[in-house]
Amino acid sequence: MSNEKFFAATLNFLLFLLVFLLFAVVAFYINEGDLKSQIISPIDKKISSLLCSKEPKITNWSKCIDFKQERINYYCNFSSHYKWKSFTEKKACIPPQQKEQYILRKYNWTFKGKKYYWEYVFPKSLYEYYKSRERANTQDYTIYATDPKDDKLISDLINHLKNYSQQQGFKKYEFVNFIISFVQGLPYTSDNVTTPYDEYPRYPIETLVDDGGDCEDSSILAAVLLNELNYSVVLLEFSDHMAVGVSCEKDVGVHYTDKYNNTFCYLETTGANWKIGMIPDKYKNETPKIYYVIPKPLLEINWNSTGKATLFSAVYDINIIIKNEGSATAKNITVWAGFDTINKNKVYAQKQIGPYILKPDTQLNKTISLKIKRGKYTRLHIIVSGKNFKPQELFSKWLTT
Repeated sequence: MSNEKFFAATLNFLLFLLVFLLFAVVAFYINEGDLKSQIISPIDKKISSLLCSKEPKITNWSKCIDFKQERINYYCNFSSHYKWKSFTEKKACIPPQQKEQYILRKYNWTFKGKKYYWEYVFPKSLYEYYKSRERANTQDYTIYATDPKDDKLISDLINHLKNYSQQQGFKKYEFVNFIISFVQGLPYTSDNVTTPYDEYPRYPIETLVDDGGDCEDSSILAAVLLNELNYSVVLLEFSDHMAVGVSCEKDVGVHYTDKYNNTFCYLETTGANWKIGMIPDKYKNETPKIYYVIPKPLLEINWNSTGKATLFSAVYDINIIIKNEGSATAKNITVWAGFDTINKNKVYAQKQIGPYILKPDTQLNKTISLKIKRGKYTRLHIIVSGKNFKPQELFSKWLTT
């Protein structure tokens, strides 16, 4: 066959193929229902089962080439008309010379008999920031679940778990159980073993990077994830345990009703295979304390004083230091100080200052001067109050001026 004839035959074949494809597309849109249900859908279903992994394929550190990588998640995605789309890539690029600034962690867990895998690159600076923060003197661990500086990290994690959920077609409570299965997949560790402290509540990034924690840590992490998904969640504090409560219908399982008539189902975050509404026997007859997972201020107040005395009176300069260790701005802070008498309704001297506002992780340093006569049996009384937190009172020992 001459080159001209070969070229003509090839051209005719290509034209025939083009016409055939155009006809197929037209037929698809003209009679989409029958064609899709009888031909296209079964074929695509077969192809997708062979070529599309139900979970993202994940690379590792060793495949970082030309500063392009660190992790790449591929998602097999069809449009509503079953047209192929290109794989979606999500990249976090880390130059090799900067690897020491990041922390790589890999996770695996099981849900409904299926294994899931995930890896993430954490900024070391963010981890060290939370690691260096002092632990607040409070049992309200919601401050660890509502700190805003890790919002992007939590959003990234939730998007990843959402992709898994969408691929598997999880329903509302299935998704909750899936989230909990991820948290339950982290190892349980005791604070007095993994830290120098008997009690050390962790921020979410600490639990993820440290590869586990105790019941408080896993509950804080689970509450953060569910809260990011717009589930109403609370922390449930028992005598020697902490768990999560998630908004639910009363027929789902073990639940608790708050004073506003909201219903929260029990969620166990340690161990394995605990589903929404399932509770260990030990806690079935115990009523937990409920902490709402919302940003709130948490004030730590300290004071010291110096005085100068004359023959008839003394002047005390009272230095009051207020630190906001919470996750929300404290509003309308007023500080009152006075010298009490034995009669609760009277004072020898008093003064009030304010109002002030105090953002999270900042402090207020104010001095109040009070003059009192010598020879009075009294004590210093300080009250710090405001708009969005409970008033706090501090007292000195009784003394004679």
